[in-house]
Amino acid sequence: VREIQEENVRLRRLLELRGRLPASTLPGEVIAKEWSGWRRSLVVNRGRGDGIVRMTPVLVPEGLVGRVAEVRAGAAVVQLLNDPASSVGAIVQRTRTTGVVEGEPGGRVRFKFLGRDGGGLQVGDLIVTSGLGGLFPKGLPVGRVKAQEERSSALFHYAQLQPVVDFARVEEVLLLLGQSASDLFIHFLPPGS
Repeated sequence: VREIQEENVRLRRLLELRGRLPASTLPGEVIAKEWSGWRRSLVVNRGRGDGIVRMTPVLVPEGLVGRVAEVRAGAAVVQLLNDPASSVGAIVQRTRTTGVVEGEPGGRVRFKFLGRDGGGLQVGDLIVTSGLGGLFPKGLPVGRVKAQEERSSALFHYAQLQPVVDFARVEEVLLLLGQSASDLFIHFLPPGS
């Protein structure tokens, strides 16, 4: 009974998110996970037969999970944000400092940005998608700054992020279909709302 209640809560949150999105979505269920050293992905039960294509953004109520990297007839492989080959254009919500969120070997996530002054980043700052590049809508929560890495002579600066999504606990997702990311801005509610 408890398992059904928890699933009901998760599905209600997905429905609430779906109602706030200005684009069509398709729900999907996670059917497999891969956590090797160089690849971090989920497999969802939606594929080519459902109209899913490569690069489809994948969301949960907390924020961005990743993008579809491979499409099969009845399933899709989702590259997670913490995959070492993942990169997403992002912006610090408070300061508007732009940069790129990158996955790292070992499953960590970092924010790479320009700025001799550290971009005014503070621990706890929310990093969201920038909407640049046309793939992800602007404003999808990605993570919060955990710490800045000190590299005084480097051109780029880095901050370690705590992703807003706990990838190990994702069971259901929304796949964002047929959208023009540059035209979208998504309003997310804080987790637990």
